[in-house]
Amino acid sequence: MTNAASALLALLLALSLPAITVVSAAPLASHAMSPDPTTAEETTNRLALHEDAESGYAGTGPDLGTALATQDDELRVDYDLFVAEDEFVDRTFEEQQEAVDAGHERIRDRIDDLEDREREAIRRHAEGELSDAELIRTFVRNTNEAAALEDALNRLDDRADRVPGYSISVDSDQARLERHESATRTRLDAASHNLGGPTSVDVVVDTSEDGYTIGAIDGGTYVRETTRFDNRDATEPDQFETPGAAEEYVLQQYPWAADNLADGSRGTVGFPAANLYRTSLPTVQGDLTVYLDGGTGDVHREVQELAVEELPTTPADRTWTNDSLELSVNETPANGPLEVTVTDRETDEPVDATIVVDDYEVDETDDGTLWVVPPASEFELTAATAEGNVTATLPDS
Repeated sequence: MTNAASALLALLLALSLPAITVVSAAPLASHAMSPDPTTAEETTNRLALHEDAESGYAGTGPDLGTALATQDDELRVDYDLFVAEDEFVDRTFEEQQEAVDAGHERIRDRIDDLEDREREAIRRHAEGELSDAELIRTFVRNTNEAAALEDALNRLDDRADRVPGYSISVDSDQARLERHESATRTRLDAASHNLGGPTSVDVVVDTSEDGYTIGAIDGGTYVRETTRFDNRDATEPDQFETPGAAEEYVLQQYPWAADNLADGSRGTVGFPAANLYRTSLPTVQGDLTVYLDGGTGDVHREVQELAVEELPTTPADRTWTNDSLELSVNETPANGPLEVTVTDRETDEPVDATIVVDDYEVDETDDGTLWVVPPASEFELTAATAEGNVTATLPDS
């Protein structure tokens, strides 16, 4: 099949997806984040954004624009690789090496472009120039392109192995691509492409000039990823030099995790070409993955997947009521998820309710209870039922 025919086929497939737009979200509110890492009692510390950030709920569903952009990115990745493959046929070993090197350089340039696109989108969102929907489209598009580039790297690596006495290293490139992969992004991607998963996904997004945070409830798991751009400088000398030194620093930054490790694959891997270290810490509450920048000596990225039922909770200072309903909230540390419960005031039986954060409809309670990721600033939490509504303002004053 020719490149033109492949492009036409991809376009037709993309056009067959449902043309449903991204769900609009409530207006975002400004807040100031604490210095990182935020200390949390009886759970993992949390990487935070330094400067004022925009915070609020956003959602997504099947989206045609994202599908078209994704198909175009995948075709361009294939083209980069096919050029290398064409140059590979009937060449000398030296020419084959040059072809692989050229393909590798093109893919690295694409990774640079990917990082620049995401950082620019986050900056524009923090400044109010980019909507929630457009930001999420960028996240989904970059997740798909990162997957295509990783596949291209693996195929290029296999091709290099066909050249006697020659090999390439792709580990550091793959480590850079990992920044565009997470459980939250996978769910956003599935919803955007209508892949048989959730039809929509609700996330809380914080953005600032220096980074972003995405938080969501995935089944019974609190998933949270934060990236700090100002904590990344691959051009500076490595502050750690060995994975062991990097891991020791990470354990100092996350002391609860260091003291509450579970059975699993704990360890640190260094990626010298990227000046980056990845530390995996399985804890009794869930998994923590930390990406440490060798140049700055700081945590550049953090991904947490924690079981909500294992998180320590404390009740809010009071409950909120109307004539027939009672709303109560159990809080978790470091602005973690809230356990929201709605009951009948007379019978104390659970009541089905729609939970709304500010103007954003999050989800329905299950047996009167729902876990909710809160925005980082003050917000209104409403339980809406056929018998009436009850509203709380949080954090509780």
